[in-house]
Amino acid sequence: MTSELEDQGSVRQLISRNLFATSDDPTRLLIVLVVMMSSGLLGGQLLHDPDAIEPHAIVRVAGALGALFIWLLTFFMQPLVAASVYNAISTNSKSVKIALTAIALFAATTASAVAWASLVGKWLIPGLGVEFPQPETADTASGLFDLSVAFVARPFAAPWAEMDLLKLIAMMAMGALIVVATSERIKRAADEMFAPMAKLTVDWMLRVLRGLPMAVFFMSLGLAGTHGLGFLLDKVRVILMADILGMGLHVLGVFVLLTLVWRGAVITYLRQMSPAYVVAFGSSSSMGTLPTTMRCAGKAGVPKSVADFIFPFGATVNMDGTCVGIMVRVMVVLEALGHAITWGDALMIGGTVMGASVATAAAPGASIALLRSVLVTAAVATGVEGVSQDQVALVIVPFFAAFDFISDRFRTLTNLIGDTFAAFVLTRVFKGDQAVNITAPSV
Repeated sequence: MTSELEDQGSVRQLISRNLFATSDDPTRLLIVLVVMMSSGLLGGQLLHDPDAIEPHAIVRVAGALGALFIWLLTFFMQPLVAASVYNAISTNSKSVKIALTAIALFAATTASAVAWASLVGKWLIPGLGVEFPQPETADTASGLFDLSVAFVARPFAAPWAEMDLLKLIAMMAMGALIVVATSERIKRAADEMFAPMAKLTVDWMLRVLRGLPMAVFFMSLGLAGTHGLGFLLDKVRVILMADILGMGLHVLGVFVLLTLVWRGAVITYLRQMSPAYVVAFGSSSSMGTLPTTMRCAGKAGVPKSVADFIFPFGATVNMDGTCVGIMVRVMVVLEALGHAITWGDALMIGGTVMGASVATAAAPGASIALLRSVLVTAAVATGVEGVSQDQVALVIVPFFAAFDFISDRFRTLTNLIGDTFAAFVLTRVFKGDQAVNITAPSV
């Protein structure tokens, strides 16, 4: 009897360890995420009915649970950003230089991302064969089940999680500078307030992250059950290829450049940051990955004063992957409407996308919300006619939103890699030879 109980306990521990995994072992977590994603896609395909008006109830509930996970993950995002920015500035006399250097690095990498997206878009022509019909009037009536699913997917406090983080960072940076310049007593009191705030928010997010594999399963089930795998393999295959290729070339270019300067140190650093990359890919949220990112960065030798500033700031304004995604989508729409994109058009669209990416919220799927304004602006600037607000809102944006679950993971991963590259450069510049952990061999 005792042996049977022990066996049952070991089985429960095995299930808990794998289905509710942490990021301590990136290889195991990546395997679990791939298995859960594959299972969700296959299960959703079995439940998919192309003739049905609404997806199966299980599919809709699964999608709502996946959205609920993301909301819980980012629920304390604002306090974490506020505490991190304050701690970075209050503990480092070089914080202004670090900020200016980070902005220059982010501008350079964003320009690189837009350039690669333009090249890939003109080469693959992802808009070829895509059609956007005129919108039809939608029936917005909802039953009790629909309202319940909507409440789970978008809880009552969701607007708080969509707060403008760029303004929050600017406000906290200014406040921290004032506190530091006022008196030691006031600074000590502020330190005592923000230190536990950072710990509380990080602990919360790490606890929520234990449910990441199950959330990936629910989101995968919701995607395949709603649209079917045929949609991904047929209609949007080239678009996804353009997304992944553009981001991959951008990351590879930055990696080669840094490797030429610092050789093997970059490879060791990326290996130590790998758990954060796996969590970013699974969660689709740079902000939700912050606790794991900062923990990995500490092990990789990034000073806390650099990490506390660069990662919240980078997750807000450094959107390399988002730039690639929006650039590709704008080119798809213009090409689908019969407009041959010139290099002048690409330059103009790229500038618009770079500006729009700064205002993108650090939340999953946030770039879709910006797509409407960017599309209308690009259509007017390039002289394309026939792009109405209704067509963008009711046809074009939902088309891209249907497979955003997949491309958003690669965008988030690219965004985070850009942030960690910037942290690596800042560490080498401001810490110099003291950055021993970055160059040390991994164990």
